[in-house]
Amino acid sequence: MITTHLRNLLTAVVCLFAGVTAQAQFTGGVEQYPTTGWEGSPAAFKLSEVATALGTDAVTLGEALDAYISADTPEQLLFYAVVDGADVAWTAETEAANHGFWLDANGAPLAYGDGCYFYVSPYVDADNDELGFNLGQMPNVMQAGDKGEATIKLKFNDKEATFALTLNVIDKPVYDIPEPTTLIEKELNIVGSAEATVEQYPRTGYDSDPVTLVLSDIVEKLGIQSGEILAAVLPDILYCTEYNDGDVEDGGGLKKDSLTNESSADEPGFWLHAIQNEEGEETGECSRAGYSSSDKFFVEAFDFNPETMELSCNLGQYPGNLKDNEKWYANLYIVYGDKAYSLRYNLNILEREEGSGTTGMTKVGETSIDVKLVVDASNYSTTTIHPDVDAIAEALGCEVGAMSMQALDDTENWASPTAGNQGFWFNEAGIVVAWGTASYFFIENPTSMDYSTLNVGQYPGRLNIGDQFSTTLYFINAENYYEYKVNLEIVEPQEFDGQFKEVARRTLTIQQLVDNAYVWSEGVEFGVDFVNETLGTSDWVVYGMALLDENGNEPEGNAKYVKNYTCTPYPGFWLNAEGRNSGWNDNAVFGITVGGNNSSEIAMIQYPNRCSIGDVLKTQIYLVNEETLEMVTYQMIYQIVESIEEIDEVGSENLVLPVSISDSKTVIDLAPAAEALGVTVDDLLDKNNYYLRGLGGGIYGERANADAGLSFNYDGEFDAAGDIYFWFEKHGSDIEIISACNDQVDEDFKVNAQFCFQVDTKQYVYYVQFVSPEIAEGIETIGAETKADARIFDLSGRQVQKPVRGLYIQSGKKFVVK
Repeated sequence: MITTHLRNLLTAVVCLFAGVTAQAQFTGGVEQYPTTGWEGSPAAFKLSEVATALGTDAVTLGEALDAYISADTPEQLLFYAVVDGADVAWTAETEAANHGFWLDANGAPLAYGDGCYFYVSPYVDADNDELGFNLGQMPNVMQAGDKGEATIKLKFNDKEATFALTLNVIDKPVYDIPEPTTLIEKELNIVGSAEATVEQYPRTGYDSDPVTLVLSDIVEKLGIQSGEILAAVLPDILYCTEYNDGDVEDGGGLKKDSLTNESSADEPGFWLHAIQNEEGEETGECSRAGYSSSDKFFVEAFDFNPETMELSCNLGQYPGNLKDNEKWYANLYIVYGDKAYSLRYNLNILEREEGSGTTGMTKVGETSIDVKLVVDASNYSTTTIHPDVDAIAEALGCEVGAMSMQALDDTENWASPTAGNQGFWFNEAGIVVAWGTASYFFIENPTSMDYSTLNVGQYPGRLNIGDQFSTTLYFINAENYYEYKVNLEIVEPQEFDGQFKEVARRTLTIQQLVDNAYVWSEGVEFGVDFVNETLGTSDWVVYGMALLDENGNEPEGNAKYVKNYTCTPYPGFWLNAEGRNSGWNDNAVFGITVGGNNSSEIAMIQYPNRCSIGDVLKTQIYLVNEETLEMVTYQMIYQIVESIEEIDEVGSENLVLPVSISDSKTVIDLAPAAEALGVTVDDLLDKNNYYLRGLGGGIYGERANADAGLSFNYDGEFDAAGDIYFWFEKHGSDIEIISACNDQVDEDFKVNAQFCFQVDTKQYVYYVQFVSPEIAEGIETIGAETKADARIFDLSGRQVQKPVRGLYIQSGKKFVVK
């Protein structure tokens, strides 16, 4: 639902409507003052008219739009931006709210950050037959006289509807607001009043209810010229009584005589603290205070609609602080010169019958699961559980998407959510509480309305090894519920008998523009099937790099790997400049998530104001089978760039190249690379074509030709003066890579490197292992014509149907095709 408060009080909105034309064209626009925030203004259209233009009905189109907006990643793209006549699809990188678009001055989508001008965000309100777009500015960018224009296309039912949208930024009127003659409550000249009473049950979360007062006489009584002026100046003239938080001898705990308009909740709005009398007893009145755990309730996001003369706000409780049958109130005033309009907000807390949560409902099944969570003194670390949502939905008699997850509060009634995505914090007894001094552990779903994966986490430093907790989640549909009991045990970090063994390695590079707003980079696929096949399980665990010890040394053995997740969506880590898991603190520079929100991608994020253009940050991520102790290592390279180089990786192979003082020759088939790049093999070998590039410092270096080849240092980094080198030679029908190094290497020498052939914006990548001749001789080999039942993957994680020359993985073992 779109409510009045979305119409920001700094905004004058003009919605322009046009009927449906033969080409299904709609036109709408809004006007705004220059903004310092992200407030939006709606340009609304009739859902039924748009549906008719698309050859469907309003119900069907509304449901499709709801699904699109509520999805974490839309299964079906509906909205496109039209740029120079071409349709540009929504992407996560350019996303505004509700899978809309951030746009530049010309209406072209771009990633949030420098260059952004305004945004377009779709919404649907089927109850009011409304489909629309919220338009808003990039804060502090647009000035009066600026205009943002965008063309948005909605594709549905094999038809299209186009919306021409305009955001005009206009001069903010300068109003002469008369100074209040007094801000002493007892001295106010009250010319009008209104009162609202809200009834709520005790709440465990910060969820709020909208409250509306019709103030039909306020403009006349205060002597304001118009309702539009009142809407514009409301933040400046809305006052609240104020709590004295000083020492008792200075009136601490009492109400101050004077009023304040300093917001402490969502502006304009106030957190409210209970006022005492001279005897130290709470009076029932609450006054403005700073946010704290002693607050009673809040009123926030006040907005005045001059068309309806309605003053709206949101009213909610401080979680867990209010009890049955309590009554609280707060006095607010709109003060304009020598006149004041009184507003009173009453909050009555209702009494709920004990145990009414499941009363009248039918239990259709139950499951109990035991969970072990490693103790963590400094991070909100988690582990995951996986409810069988298909079986639960079947027992409930509904589709998976139709059920919800609930938990009980201390009166055995359904609790308000207190953790992310409708999740819950729990106390020692497994009862829902708000985050704070009473919270011990939490359960939340990383993806909204998807309960197939739940994170079970802890409050840092509050739990001890051996602690045990239990709680019950309830999956509900209509009158049916399914109990899901979680038994949690806090354990010490796991010690393994033996060290992790690397069985595969891959290098991935992610680029991102400088960002200071906690925006995730575009994700890259890391090859889930490859990892599952290589490790022989889909139940692998993500580890990161541990911090150095107090002497600056890397911990020994498996202690150098950590799995205390510190960055959401889990599993993820906040990392310091060396790529080690530091947690979210003063040392954090960037973060990473591996398959967060049940995805098959790795994404990275910057800690605001700690990265600069040109930074190349590195870390390693380890995916571990904790039963076999085998792991796949991902060398992650994170480049902070001025502009993202759009490179299309069209293929990859793996090479094992022996290196010693004597030259080694390895036959290679360049036909797959040439075909993928759209050139010939002779083109790749031509001395005049500089297609070769080596990876060093996370960046592909200067181009070289195949005859000169490339050099690398002993760490596997591209280096023009490196001691490891190779080049290409053609002998008849055979093409050989000649590889060598300047110094004799040890028998166990092995290092990973990476190079590519790049033609225009296409890259064909080679993942290389430089190894000693002894290792090269010991690698198991099979012929290129050999076939096996198990799937075959290259080291980059891609499944291959017919392996050519190179290094591959089958059933968790490496082999070489010669």
